[in-house]
Amino acid sequence: MSELRSAVLAAVATRIDALPRPALVGVDGVTAAGKTTFADELVALVSPPAVRISVDDFHRPEAERHARGRGPESYYHDTFDLPGVREALGRVDAQAVAIVDGVFLLRPELADLWDLTIFLAVDRAVALERAIVRDAARMNGVEAARARYASRYVPGETLYLEAVDPETRADIVVDTIDPRRPRLIQTCPVPGT
Repeated sequence: MSELRSAVLAAVATRIDALPRPALVGVDGVTAAGKTTFADELVALVSPPAVRISVDDFHRPEAERHARGRGPESYYHDTFDLPGVREALGRVDAQAVAIVDGVFLLRPELADLWDLTIFLAVDRAVALERAIVRDAARMNGVEAARARYASRYVPGETLYLEAVDPETRADIVVDTIDPRRPRLIQTCPVPGT
């Protein structure tokens, strides 16, 4: 891990440790912004007990995810079991911090859950290329992955970004255009300090 990455993660972990427990921390961003890696590294730095949760573990059944088709609206509105997410987060131990990663975490149905939100800002073209490289084998090749991202994921994330504007709502914004050299670009003070 680079020194710069360590410094950014340490600063964010310090901010999390200042929160009263239980604490729910959301790590949001577009696909391939680096949310999972960032959250995995962050949970190791915060004071225990700390748990890791991913919204990707809360997919709705395929028939429900695609009831409106396979376009951007179904991706944004139908992919995740939001009541299931809320229920799981409501069971977090009273002494713990939960670090949760996922897309769409600041949508209205979840926005009230978070004690602290982190948005990983990345150039969307850079994130798209990372996603295609990561998902090409799973999606039957580069061109198939590119087509799926163009028809579903990128426009679905655009719906979210335009409706919610999570970057301006987040407590902390980290630029992850180079995931080895993240930059802290926005942080709001801890309430009461």
